[in-house]
Amino acid sequence: MATINCNNRKLLLLLLLQWITLLNYYPSCHGQEVFDIERLQSDNIQHVVIHQVNGDVYVGATNTIVKLTANLTWQSNSTTGPQMDNPLCLPDTNCNHPRKLTDNINKLLLINYQGNSLITCGSVFLGRCQLRDLKTLANRQEPTISVASNDPNATTYGFIGAGPDHENVLYVGATHTQHGGGDWYKVVLAVSTRRLKHISVTEVALSVYDNTNSQFNYDDPNYYIDYHYGFISGSYSYFLTVQKGVVINGFNSVIDQRYESRVVRLCSADATYTSYVETPLKCLGRNNINYNLLQAAYTIKPGSSLATSLGITTREDIIIGVFAASTTPSSKIPSTSSAVCIFTIAQVNKVLRDTIRNCLAGGISRGLPWDTKGAGSKKCTKVDLNTVPECSRRYLSNPRIGGNISVTTTAVREYSNRLLTSIVAFSADSTTLAFIGTSDGDIVKLSINSKSIATQYFEEHVAQLPINSLAFAKDSGKYYAATSKTVHRLPLEKCQQYLDCNQCILSADPLCGWCVFDNRCSRKSSCVKNTYWLGRGDTSRCINITSISPSSVSIESQATVSIKMLNLNSLPILSYTCSYGSNYGEYTASLLPGSSDTLQCLTPRYVALSNAVPVHGYKNIPLSVSVNLANSVKRITIANRVIQFYNCTSYQSSCATCTTSPFNCVWCLYDYTCNSNANTCSTVSIGRNSAWRSSICPVIQASKISLPLNIRREIIISVMFYDCQFRSSDCGLCLSFRYEGGSECGWCQGATSMCSTRDQCSSNNRWIGYRCPNPTITSISPSYGPLEGGTPITIKGINLGSRFSDVTHITVGRIKCQTIPNNYKISHQIVCITGNSSNNLSSRIHLDVFGITISSQENFHYLNPIVKQIFPIRGPKSGGSVLTIMGNNLNVGNNVVVTAAGIPCKLLWRNESKIECITSRLSQIIATPSKGNRMAPLAAGSVVISYDGKAHRKSSESFVYTNDPTFTDLNPPRTIQSGGLTIKITGSNFNSIVKPVMFVILWLKSGNRTVYSDSVCDNSIPTGATMYCKSPNISPYVNRSTLSSQEIKANIGFIMDGVKSMERLYVAQRKESAIALSPDPVIFKFGRNPHKHEGKILAINGSNLIEAATRSDYRVHIGNHECQVYTVKEKAILCELPVNKISTRAGEDYPNVHVSIGNLKFHVGRLRYEVKEFPVIPLTIGSIAGGAVLIIVTILVIIYHRRKVKSNKEHVLNIRQKYDEMGQTLAGECRRAFTELQTGMCDLANDLDVSGAPQHPFRVYIHKMLFPNVKHGEMHPVFAPISVRGSRKSRLEDSLSSFLDLLLRDKFLITFIATLEKQPDFKPKDKCNIASFLIVALHENMDYVTKVLMKLLIEMIRKLPPKGQPQLFLKRNDSITEKLLSNWLALCLYQYSNKRFGQPLYLLYHAIKQQISKGPVDQKTGEARYCLSEEKLLREQVDETEISVMASIGDGQQISLKLFDCDTITQAKEKILDAIYINQPYSARPSVAEFELEAVTVRHGQPPYRLPMFDEDSSNEVYENGWYKLNTIGHYKITDNTTLKLHRVYNRNSDTFSISTTYQYTRPSRNQLHARYNNVSNQVTLGGNKENLSQPLPNQVREKAFHLMKHSDSNTTNERILPEAFLMCLLLTKGTLQQYTQDLFESLFTLPHHSNTFPLAIKYLFDFLNSQASQMQFNDPAVVKSWKNNTLPLRYYINIIRNPQFLFDIDKSPIVDSCLSVISQAFGDACSVSDTKVSKDSPSNRLLYAREIPRYRDKVAEFYKSIQNLPTVSEKEMMKEMKLLSETLKDDLDKSSALLQLYDYAYSNIKAFEDNLRNANLVHLFDVFVNRVVNGLQEDSTC
Repeated sequence: MATINCNNRKLLLLLLLQWITLLNYYPSCHGQEVFDIERLQSDNIQHVVIHQVNGDVYVGATNTIVKLTANLTWQSNSTTGPQMDNPLCLPDTNCNHPRKLTDNINKLLLINYQGNSLITCGSVFLGRCQLRDLKTLANRQEPTISVASNDPNATTYGFIGAGPDHENVLYVGATHTQHGGGDWYKVVLAVSTRRLKHISVTEVALSVYDNTNSQFNYDDPNYYIDYHYGFISGSYSYFLTVQKGVVINGFNSVIDQRYESRVVRLCSADATYTSYVETPLKCLGRNNINYNLLQAAYTIKPGSSLATSLGITTREDIIIGVFAASTTPSSKIPSTSSAVCIFTIAQVNKVLRDTIRNCLAGGISRGLPWDTKGAGSKKCTKVDLNTVPECSRRYLSNPRIGGNISVTTTAVREYSNRLLTSIVAFSADSTTLAFIGTSDGDIVKLSINSKSIATQYFEEHVAQLPINSLAFAKDSGKYYAATSKTVHRLPLEKCQQYLDCNQCILSADPLCGWCVFDNRCSRKSSCVKNTYWLGRGDTSRCINITSISPSSVSIESQATVSIKMLNLNSLPILSYTCSYGSNYGEYTASLLPGSSDTLQCLTPRYVALSNAVPVHGYKNIPLSVSVNLANSVKRITIANRVIQFYNCTSYQSSCATCTTSPFNCVWCLYDYTCNSNANTCSTVSIGRNSAWRSSICPVIQASKISLPLNIRREIIISVMFYDCQFRSSDCGLCLSFRYEGGSECGWCQGATSMCSTRDQCSSNNRWIGYRCPNPTITSISPSYGPLEGGTPITIKGINLGSRFSDVTHITVGRIKCQTIPNNYKISHQIVCITGNSSNNLSSRIHLDVFGITISSQENFHYLNPIVKQIFPIRGPKSGGSVLTIMGNNLNVGNNVVVTAAGIPCKLLWRNESKIECITSRLSQIIATPSKGNRMAPLAAGSVVISYDGKAHRKSSESFVYTNDPTFTDLNPPRTIQSGGLTIKITGSNFNSIVKPVMFVILWLKSGNRTVYSDSVCDNSIPTGATMYCKSPNISPYVNRSTLSSQEIKANIGFIMDGVKSMERLYVAQRKESAIALSPDPVIFKFGRNPHKHEGKILAINGSNLIEAATRSDYRVHIGNHECQVYTVKEKAILCELPVNKISTRAGEDYPNVHVSIGNLKFHVGRLRYEVKEFPVIPLTIGSIAGGAVLIIVTILVIIYHRRKVKSNKEHVLNIRQKYDEMGQTLAGECRRAFTELQTGMCDLANDLDVSGAPQHPFRVYIHKMLFPNVKHGEMHPVFAPISVRGSRKSRLEDSLSSFLDLLLRDKFLITFIATLEKQPDFKPKDKCNIASFLIVALHENMDYVTKVLMKLLIEMIRKLPPKGQPQLFLKRNDSITEKLLSNWLALCLYQYSNKRFGQPLYLLYHAIKQQISKGPVDQKTGEARYCLSEEKLLREQVDETEISVMASIGDGQQISLKLFDCDTITQAKEKILDAIYINQPYSARPSVAEFELEAVTVRHGQPPYRLPMFDEDSSNEVYENGWYKLNTIGHYKITDNTTLKLHRVYNRNSDTFSISTTYQYTRPSRNQLHARYNNVSNQVTLGGNKENLSQPLPNQVREKAFHLMKHSDSNTTNERILPEAFLMCLLLTKGTLQQYTQDLFESLFTLPHHSNTFPLAIKYLFDFLNSQASQMQFNDPAVVKSWKNNTLPLRYYINIIRNPQFLFDIDKSPIVDSCLSVISQAFGDACSVSDTKVSKDSPSNRLLYAREIPRYRDKVAEFYKSIQNLPTVSEKEMMKEMKLLSETLKDDLDKSSALLQLYDYAYSNIKAFEDNLRNANLVHLFDVFVNRVVNGLQEDSTC
């Protein structure tokens, strides 16, 4: 028994020791949220990650992985080391080098949320990784791939994000090392992409994305890249690194020894790493310190304040990085000088884009000299990037580029003696916050609201070791800090330490704010009603008790106190409660009537307070105001204050003690008691409110004066002498003397009123000693005030009290006006502060004086000031701008303060609608503009008007402070001395000045003189870089001899608000601002008599005409006409006279000639001008004839000369040169057209990224592929189920089921097909139908169809003649088997088509449409200027004009588009619908026929004018022989900016339709047109009576309509331009579309990046053809290649190219069809095994792509070779794929109708069918067919 007890004690002791150990291991058990890794016998922590869903913490440390709870309590851990390893040994292999125990340093720790796993990578085994269970940390799988660096000191950074094919991948950047020696550093890739593929719930595989391409390494073992951060933003992935710099010099680049930070970018969709680009990242300090070493970084979306400062939106990413300056430039050891810098992703991408363009456009070095494998030191291949989208294949044609253009920014915060080591950041509302760890174990918190400065608002010491990493825990209010030994859990804020609203709001923490309804300081997210959360800022927003009236209350009786509260009106209307302490009672509070900020509440009763208030007199008791929330029993305190309760009975010892107490106590004289209420006294009371003065108490004086007799003593008696008449101006002043000085003065009122003693007042007068009569208000000022109150009103009058206490109550209407004692002037003036009003109010002012209520004569008005507009909206930082504020009621209030963007604006004047003030100088720049952008705002904000400190009104527009204007140059540098000429001034920010005025400073011998221009400069240019000023007139200030004889030197300056630098340009820019003032031009007069002049050109003589003036400065007027000056010489002005006779002014016989130059005006004289008629026609004919003769002679001489002099060789060279010039011209035109097309296609491509092409669903696609001849919008009957009911339905289903069973027997089906093939009357259409019906009937058994198809193909191959042409196998399409193969391919390739080449095909289709629309198209013939088919080429010279119009459907949203004046109305409607419904399914949009088009013109004051337009109406142009032209846009005189509207046709059966409720238009019928036609020509006549007029026109009449080309009649001839002249348009169109054609070809004939997405059906079919060719001993490679060409390209690719409407919901016009036919022909030629010979006689469609065909052919061969190299597809895999296809088709097709159609074919050929089945020994199947199928269907007559 004793042994058992001993064992129990040992067991208990052991458990106790373990429990104590756990407490020591995990301090979180003590409530301290700290985890120490040393408790687990591990050395160092490398990584900490937080699970953002459940909050679990994962710690990666040396030799262990730990899982903790959110509060850092241990859950589990898994040992990862040490391991037996050698860096020279591959894992899991035998090695000659000894392995030893090696610590496993955690290099990577990531949570894969989709795979529900933890990815851990260590330094052992060459950086291999494990995928662990998130719950148990058990190792699920260990891929045999080296991912991380194996050097403990080398960096590895990884992150998970979207990769190629939009699947999540692992991006890893690892420093390669020579740890262990040798070439093992090459095993770990520098940058790689790893696939995270989901295999099952418990298994995740990690593999290299692509074994050859999805990685990046380099061969220089001595070049190290440290990877510090990585992230995904948009469609790119990024790494931030530290590495040695690169110096680029043209084609060469070398490694710099200085370290720098760099940013690396990859396109996320790039699986080949050809998009790799990097460039320096530079963080500069204020003193140009280069913080070159990145320590850590974090990406977030900024708060609104920082986003505005950066000029981006809050949806864009920014990088916040901590940097350090290196100890030396060639060292990567950081110093203690650190900084925080911010980079926007937009800024980074711009520099990277410029880096790529510099390389690709300039052909310079790639800038990666250490990347010898990737040829990084070689130069780029030039690429035209104007139209190449980023991340496209052409864009990435030069893999891996480095640059030296830095992404530079200025630090927002610098530390001179502190090393920053880690960072985490987030945004809270408008603020951006960053928490930064330091090497001292501190955490500093920054608030960043500007791109130029960050404010540190908090700092705390966390640990003794450096803070290596920081991490957030989502929605927990916590964050984690990790050192190498510990992990700490810390709160984001410590708001709870602030106990009241003022402390909370004044705290520096941006996260803290006062939660009104929680009455505590907290984060906004934890506030019960966060709409009533007051953030950091002005404490005036707090809800406080500002005053309690009365502030002290007697306990003797229950009273009502008024509690005035600040911001009470900001709360919703609630119920309020007053609470006194915790024991003295609660009372309901209510708003004071007419007030929104004052509560009334009862005080506790005497019983409750009698024991609380001590005997010595008073006690302060807490008073709290609480609110009762709706639908809640919870009461929430919103404000607290102390109220004083007193007890007067404690001052009852004497009258003096009572009346001198600090409270309103009164002494009951005869009761000898001290009370709080005088009404309790039996008779007389003495106190503050009594008629007696409180200082007079009855006192028995005990002292007396005793004097001895006969002895002289000096006695001093103080006597006051006064004169009452000294204050005789009015009664109030008189009585004030009585109260103040103790005089006996009073007001003697009578005929001559005066101030006197009672004795001096005549008995006839009335002597007044207490209250003055007739108080009167004479004026009030101001008369207007804001609704919020606070306005000091000065009330002036007579007898307004003899002392301040005489005025007891002042109101404006019912609103109290609080008096100000210090501003009271006895009897004459009272000043009070208005209260607030809830609405506009106009009322007199009422006040009580001496107990008398008086009122003002004028009203005081409460008005609401409104700010509507400000002008200007910008001004220079030097201030001085006159800012005008416009609005209503702006003259309210007394004290007005204006600020603009927070800067004071000095008030000039104001009235009811306008305020003007002068802006002050901006002393502190709030936002630093980006480099080189002087127009960027330095500060911006609303204009705020503050009235009397309470009312604040701000403008909706912001006033912006910009940089001061600067001056650069003036042009011309001289002007005339009389001024008035325009001078162009260049510089910057001129548009920030409202009225800039130019002046000149004259440097005269007599002294300097400043002369101002008479006009304001024109600075309306939006850029602000240019303004135009009129030069000033200096003539009044300079003597005449100087003016006429010499040039005067001067300098210009400008009056620009407060910008003094522009006034003193002569100091800093004397040379640039110099201007020469030349002598004025002189104009000579004609003389006294009128100047006789003949001819069109008038010469006016003068001098100095061009010394300082130009042609544009001169104006010549003759009478009422202007003579256009076309040249000015030194001594003459030449102007062109009007053609018509010049009219004179009233009273003039001849017109006067006036010349003006600037401010100079000259009267030249009168002009006698005679217009001569010249024989124009003879002269013209003579000139033409003479010119023609001259040209002919010249041509003959040239021909003769060339025949004699030039050799044949020179002639050939000349021809070649011209061909080259033509080629260059064509290439230039192609580039221009391609640029235009690319611009138009840009929006289309953008829309496709969002919505995609309008693809047909699978069901529609199948229908169109199987039955291509069915009309658009209709469905083949086979797609509709058979509608049979009852017993018929049952018999039908049984028969068809039996027939299907027979078809599912391959021998029966093959015999069935063979039977039909042999029928002589079987047409190609029938064969197509059979193949389609079979697919529909057997769609649920596609694996069976595949097997049968292969057997049919084998049979066809075996029938090929051995000596024939086996290449023709499958070339034709005249058998059911071949058609069945086409249908099978169509079904198998639907998904692949959409994903692989759907978009390139759709873009090519749209590009063709858009290119065709660039030129005229003949509506009748379908011919176009721009096309690829010679047959559809418009061979007519059409001079079209492009017109920009605004179009809409009805009154819908308008769009802008361009039309040609030669477009018909139908073509215009088509273009409008195309623009409105772009990228929309064609079947979902209305047709052109549903609309009529009208032009709308808006006329002022009248209804809009509407012009209906039609191709054919009564205005058609009619030509000879009955031809009439379709109306066009130009026919209706449509001009630019015209509004066109489409209106639906409501009555299709009538020629009359309604356009609006006020207008009707009757469209002419065809018969009316025919009648007009008959009037012109009688060649065609219409017979019949009037009833036949509604019949359509005969074809011969309809054919007489034409659009652009009028075809000649049989009886006439029409000379045409040679068609070869228009073939250039074919080349132009081909060149323009070439890129889209190329993109489509590459998508068709190249394997996708991921070969597993290539259709198994093609690989299976091609392998089948290879095997059959081998079995049949067709050894010629051209044979099997021909077979492949005849399957995939011929049967599917070319078919889908020619018919994109099969794949997309679009409309294909004949002209588009012709272009697609040419392209498909070219693709077909590229697949041909024989060379296609071309010559000058070859058709143009073959000549167009003759140069591309050989290159295309090589691509096709490479494509076939790539397919052959793909893994073989087994029959099992193929059948599985076909079963999946059957499942897809299951719900899209119905087999009943198809089986019936097949039965009809079988039954109609039943005899031949029977014979063939018998010959094949299948007669039993025929019997089944007859008995179960034929008989069953024959019984039902409906079948």
